[in-house]
Amino acid sequence: MPKTIVITGGNAGVGYALAQNLMADSSAPQLHIILACRDGAKANAAIESLKSTYPTSPNTLEFFPINLGNLASIQQFAILFAQKYNTLDVLFNNAGVIPKERTMTNDGFELTVQTNHVGPTLLTALMLPVLKRTPGSRIVFVASELHGECKLFALFMCSS
Repeated sequence: MPKTIVITGGNAGVGYALAQNLMADSSAPQLHIILACRDGAKANAAIESLKSTYPTSPNTLEFFPINLGNLASIQQFAILFAQKYNTLDVLFNNAGVIPKERTMTNDGFELTVQTNHVGPTLLTALMLPVLKRTPGSRIVFVASELHGECKLFALFMCSS
């Protein structure tokens, strides 16, 4: 049975690079890679690109919709995942945003805070039952180097 990996934001950046590396590694056990993304068109384009680049890879790819800037979307993802899968080997929390303007979500959080922190934390909490059922499961959080822009970022976030 293939190991299941969820990569949030797997259609671009670090998440896509991870999916590329997993697809390219023919020595690893078979994997089922789920790209959990808010934009279905971009996720499906990434999947097609990966399939065409690695046509002999034994790994499979699937898109699951999730918007970490929307708490209901996160809850829906967890429900749909649990209905379809009994195990989860790796939850790779990678998705994030750096909006140009301060934006509030419908849930009442600033968009950056919700998408980069609150959303992945809620997702992880909701996925814990399936992770706990999976021997050797892992949770990975990716951080950015945004702290290098801290002065500019702090001024921007406090200026509204």
